[in-house]
Amino acid sequence: MYLRETPFRLGLVIVLAFCSRIQAQTPPPFRVDSPDEAQEFFRLKRVPAGQAAIPVERYFTALERMRVMPQRSSARNEALPSRAELAGRGLSYTAEAQTLGSWTQLGPGNVGGRTRALVIDPVNPKNMYAAGVAGGVWKSVDGGQSWKALDDLMANLAVSTLVLDPKDPKVLYAGTGEGYFNGDGVRGAGVFRSANGGATWARLAATADFHYVNDLAVSAKDPRRIYAATRTGVWRSLNS
Repeated sequence: MYLRETPFRLGLVIVLAFCSRIQAQTPPPFRVDSPDEAQEFFRLKRVPAGQAAIPVERYFTALERMRVMPQRSSARNEALPSRAELAGRGLSYTAEAQTLGSWTQLGPGNVGGRTRALVIDPVNPKNMYAAGVAGGVWKSVDGGQSWKALDDLMANLAVSTLVLDPKDPKVLYAGTGEGYFNGDGVRGAGVFRSANGGATWARLAATADFHYVNDLAVSAKDPRRIYAATRTGVWRSLNS
């Protein structure tokens, strides 16, 4: 019996060895994308030497320098006052933006992103606000048929949460920083407030250390009472 099984066993060993050799020579499937490595490369290109994260505070410094820089009107082909000078005259640079010339979007318009928040004006439901984690705050005045970016010059466009003042829907709060531990999450710069329906924004100074704001809530009884859920816990303010 042993002698009859020996050729069979020998043949089986040879077949298995041959299959193992073929498998060893077959290269593993090639991955065409490496999202984690790409995001890390994106970060390293922008991080200053000796630092581990992109310091978003530098945007505030840059915006302040922009305020005092003269502007150039491509439509008029002449120099214009700085934003600080316009503000001193009681003029808004957004109202004078048409003097700088117009832009036409070239696209693409079919690429979506992560929209973390959507709020609707309870007084006028056609007014809607959406928060994009890489595009700031957008507004629609026709019930969502069309949208417009409110302020591309916010110091941080990684808006993850939005909330309206229940007693005054023109007052909005935007929390920045996508704190969901995803590889492409961008660090925030605190909570921003708008008192004019999103036309202009200012950071609440007490929230400068809020790098990741995941949720906001405003008390219906006392709008000064604001709650912020961050990576470091839940915080409350009594004066906005």
